[in-house]
Amino acid sequence: MTRQMRRNPPVSSRPDGSDGSHDWLLAHPFDDLYGSDRMFLQSVAVLGPSRDEHAVGDGGLASTRSDSVRITAALPDDGALAAEVRRLGVPVVTAGGPVLRRAMLTPGGLARLTAHAAPAVTRLARLLRTLGRPALYVNTVASPFWLPAARLARVPAVVHVHEAEQQLPTAVRRALTAPLLLADAVVTNSNAARDVLLADLPSLASRTTVVYNGVPGGPPTPLREQVDGPLRVVFVGRLSPRKAPHLAIEAIAALRRQGRNVRLDLVGDVFTGYEWYRDQIDRLIADEKLEDAVTLHGFRSDVPAFLQRADVCVVPSEQEPFGNVAVEAMLAGRPVVVSAVQGLAEIVDDGRNGWSVPPGDVGALAGALARVHDQWPRARSVAAAGAADARDRFSVERYAIDLREVLTSVTDGRAGHAVR
Repeated sequence: MTRQMRRNPPVSSRPDGSDGSHDWLLAHPFDDLYGSDRMFLQSVAVLGPSRDEHAVGDGGLASTRSDSVRITAALPDDGALAAEVRRLGVPVVTAGGPVLRRAMLTPGGLARLTAHAAPAVTRLARLLRTLGRPALYVNTVASPFWLPAARLARVPAVVHVHEAEQQLPTAVRRALTAPLLLADAVVTNSNAARDVLLADLPSLASRTTVVYNGVPGGPPTPLREQVDGPLRVVFVGRLSPRKAPHLAIEAIAALRRQGRNVRLDLVGDVFTGYEWYRDQIDRLIADEKLEDAVTLHGFRSDVPAFLQRADVCVVPSEQEPFGNVAVEAMLAGRPVVVSAVQGLAEIVDDGRNGWSVPPGDVGALAGALARVHDQWPRARSVAAAGAADARDRFSVERYAIDLREVLTSVTDGRAGHAVR
C-alpha cells in the first residue's frame, strides 16, 4: 500500500535536533529527456532551491515552495538533461560510468558489467568523499555501482525504482535488483513495481515506500465538440518494443481497412542501438501503406502541443511500471486508451477515467479507438473525469511531500537502514 505521509516534513532538520541543511547528491545514469529522466528533473525541482510554484522549461516542470535541501546532480554527460538541471539552479557534476541498458540484461551482459565494478565503485566513492559525503539519492536501478559506493563512503542512500522487469529470467532479475539491499530506503513509483521488487527481495518490504509520480500539467484544453475529419491519435514515448508503438500502427491500419478516417502522430525516438526497431516501424508503415496516415516526429520537447492537437492518446505498452504519458494526456483533458498492465492498471479505471485493453491485443486497441470516435460525447465526459482524477492523485504537491518524507526518514534515522 502507498505509505501515508505527514504534511510538511522537516527536510532540513538534523538527526541531533539542530537546524541546518543536509546535502544530497542526486544521481541519474542517462542524459535523455524521457520518462525516468523527466521524473529525475521533477525530483530536482521539488528538492532544490526554494521557489514559489511555477512552471519550469518546455516540459512544464513544477516546483513547490518548500524548505530546500542543498543538492547537487550527478549525470553521465554535460548534455540536454544537465542543461535542464542547471536551469533549476542546481549544480551538476559529471560522473560517467557503466550503465545497465536493457540489452545487457543477460547473464553474459551482467558478467561484463561486473568486470567494471571495482574501479567504478572506487571512483564513485571517491566522488562522494570529495563532495563532503552527501547523502545519496539514486534514480533508477540502471546505475548499479552507486549503492556499493555509498556503502564504501559510509553515506546513507535512497534508490528510486522506476522499473518492474518481471519478464526477465529470475537469475537476471535478482542480479539487477540485488544492489538495492544496500539502500537505506527504496521508493517505487507504483504498487506493481513494488510487488515485482519484493517478489525477489522480500526483506526490503520494511524499507520500501510507494510514491506515485507527480506529473505537472496546466488546465485541460477543450476537446472538439464533434469529430470533423480524421480522428487524431497520438503516441508519445520511446520507440521501443516494450512501449509497443507498432501496436498503435497496426490498430490504425485495422481502422483504415474498416474505412475509418484516422491518423496517428508518433512522438519519440529510439535508444541508441535500437535503430533496428525504427527500421521495423518504417517497414510496417510502408507495408500497411500508411505513409499518409502515420507521421513520425522524432524526439520533441513540445509534447503538450501534440497532446492538445490530439483527440485521443494511446499508451499500448507491454510493460509500464507507472505511465507518465497517460497522466499527462489525462491532465490535458484527452481520453486515453492504455494497456491494462502494471502501473497503467493503477492509473486507468476502464470506462471511468479512460479505457484499458489487454496488452498486445490489436483488435481490442482498434475497437477502443472506434468507440471513442463513435461515442464522442461519452469520450468527452470520460476525459473530463480523467483530468480531475489525475489532478487529485498525481499532483506535484503530493509528490513533493511524499518524496521529502522518505529522504527525511533517512537523514533523521527513521528509515529501516541497511546493515553497515
